[in-house]
Amino acid sequence: MTKRIAVWMILLLFVGLRTPASPLFAQAGVNTQSGQPSPGAVALQTLIDRHDYFKPGPTGTWLVEGVGTSFPWTVALRADGPVLTGTVKTCASSQMSLDIYEGRVDGNTIAFKCKSADGNRTISLTGQLSGDEIIFTWVKQVQGNNAFPRDGMFGDAAQPRFTARRVRNAELSYAYPSSAAEALEKLLDSHDYMEIARTLPRAKGLTPEERLYFTGMLAYRQGRFDDAVKSLAAAAIRTPDASLTAFFIKTSLETLGDIAARSYQYGRYAQMYDDVDKIFSARLGNLMGSAFGEKHAIADVLRNVPAQTVRISGDFTLKKTGDGMGEYPIGIGGNNVSAGLDTGAIFSLLSESTAKSWGVTPLTGTVTFHGYSSDTFIAHPALLPVLQIGKAELHNVVVFVTADQNLYFAEIKKQIHALLGYPVISALGRLTFTRNGTLTVSVQSPNTTRDDGAALWVGDSTLLISLNTVPIVDKGKVAGGAEPRLFQLDTGSRDTIITDRYLAEHRDAFTGPPTDTARLAGSGGIRAIPAYSARNLPLAFGSTWVTLNGDHVLTESQGGEAEDYFGVIGQNLLQLFSSYTIDFRSLRFSIAP
Repeated sequence: MTKRIAVWMILLLFVGLRTPASPLFAQAGVNTQSGQPSPGAVALQTLIDRHDYFKPGPTGTWLVEGVGTSFPWTVALRADGPVLTGTVKTCASSQMSLDIYEGRVDGNTIAFKCKSADGNRTISLTGQLSGDEIIFTWVKQVQGNNAFPRDGMFGDAAQPRFTARRVRNAELSYAYPSSAAEALEKLLDSHDYMEIARTLPRAKGLTPEERLYFTGMLAYRQGRFDDAVKSLAAAAIRTPDASLTAFFIKTSLETLGDIAARSYQYGRYAQMYDDVDKIFSARLGNLMGSAFGEKHAIADVLRNVPAQTVRISGDFTLKKTGDGMGEYPIGIGGNNVSAGLDTGAIFSLLSESTAKSWGVTPLTGTVTFHGYSSDTFIAHPALLPVLQIGKAELHNVVVFVTADQNLYFAEIKKQIHALLGYPVISALGRLTFTRNGTLTVSVQSPNTTRDDGAALWVGDSTLLISLNTVPIVDKGKVAGGAEPRLFQLDTGSRDTIITDRYLAEHRDAFTGPPTDTARLAGSGGIRAIPAYSARNLPLAFGSTWVTLNGDHVLTESQGGEAEDYFGVIGQNLLQLFSSYTIDFRSLRFSIAP
């Protein structure tokens, strides 16, 4: 029977928050050595300051209405950085569209020229952009006696200054994605990040903005947040050229907001979600997704929270306490308590009774979490001024306070009082867990190669681990592995679960009806799912192969983020090793057999 010990109620497809404390997560925030903002933080702040990501700028169709053969006067502009191209109708000529030339953009100032169809008149225009208006001034050069004096726009009696207004239905008129972008987006939708890493470098047919978008999304999943911010911010700034779909732009901005949250730049996080809501809710409707509203609500309640920081004075080792639940001693305000460490928990949680005894005062606002059952759970954000874990001192730690019963696991008659989730765990940098129940936190990380252990990836709420699923056998010996797949790495789950996505790829290995039932228990309720029992199911942690026997292989969707991957790696498998190490700095997982 599978007893899911992690806080499954938080499987709401929300992006987990992480700390800038370790070098990996500092990339998109403040450089912990110099104290200066990283290039990614500068790019993100520049994007927020400019708000170019939702202002189309000069790109679009502009109109001047009037009476006469020259009206309506229209110009369709396309900005690509400082370069401005487009067509104008008319240019001191009859009613026809003519290309502009020598177009340039300098902040809110644009300039371009156009030439009449007969080539005798050249109009030089300079415009000042202000929202949905451009105030133009112009001068005319004439060859010979060809002034075209009766032209309403540029004739002898025309005013040297006029205002053009944006055609609203042309605003944000983003193009359809290229076929190459559609193929890569399908890989994103299926969470096949490793395949994106393989195919993106040689993908053909992408626009420059599409390449920036997918490069940024891949960097995000690889934990290279600084690179992700620079690419996604550049793609968002360049959206006026209409080469990104509205959905791509929305996803870029949400991801930038999530990176800000992972760096504890909560003000930026909230502003990104405010802007996405303002710009795209009406346009995209149901395509926004239910998770967006939940994430926006959390961003709103955290918008004024200061950034979490950490100081680790040296390596330290803690001994596990309690009854095997993965709890370790922590301290707050002179109080000592045992807390679970769970990489599968999006947030750190406190029971109401614990919060009261610690004197923790909730902040304004509430959020709603969802679980396996139809129940919903209310939680209140709170801020711990100081949290002590061994030689690590964390400041401004966000926790969510919820009723005690929401952290009670009836199946095992266990009340959880404090659960430290991903944001706190990742702040510690490099953690080594041993089979005998010790946890060692290391200030430094050794140099590693791609052959050391397994690669870790960034999921929406947890760490992901890449495991080969098919051994390569040469002369009767395992010589390597193939078909790497992503699994959730969840230190708060007692048991390993293989999802129905894995089953779909290996259906021929499971015959007949399922013979078992997986009961997935958590604070959000219990769900029973028909399951097969694994028999010699191979998985490789780097060069070390293990075989699963007896673990549940689900036949139905379990819901939550785990469904996007091939399984959840829990403690029963991790305890096969004498120790295992999660390094948040290098995003590598290593083991000692």
